[in-house]
Amino acid sequence: MPTPACATSIPCSRAHFRTHELAVGGDLVTGRRLLVANDDVRILYAAADLPSALYRNAIGDELVYIEDGQAVLESVFGALAVGAGDYVVIPTSTTHRFVPQTGVVRALIPRGGRSHSPTPPLSLLRRPVPRARALLGAAT
Repeated sequence: MPTPACATSIPCSRAHFRTHELAVGGDLVTGRRLLVANDDVRILYAAADLPSALYRNAIGDELVYIEDGQAVLESVFGALAVGAGDYVVIPTSTTHRFVPQTGVVRALIPRGGRSHSPTPPLSLLRRPVPRARALLGAAT
């Protein structure tokens, strides 16, 4: 079988990512691992077993595909139960966190290329968000 050609007529290679062999741990924000990337897009993967800290992406919308497991997305819009097969779109600058309801939640996260880092810097995660903390009932 011939190797398929990309839009740039450079041969593409096939890849099989064994994501279920990656170590489980962390949360759906800081536990993201970069799988593949180019100038236009990055595909990250997370196998989370802990609730994430309050987080907001000020650069762009977040898209999270829940591959396996169940979680509750808590945001200033309320709580939303999400599970395997769900695509979750979180608007820019929306404070949120994921709370796993099953042992492990596995997710794919596509992001823009050079404008995004694979994992948010801790300085962004630890910035105080008093209004969101009050709305979500989080400890300060």
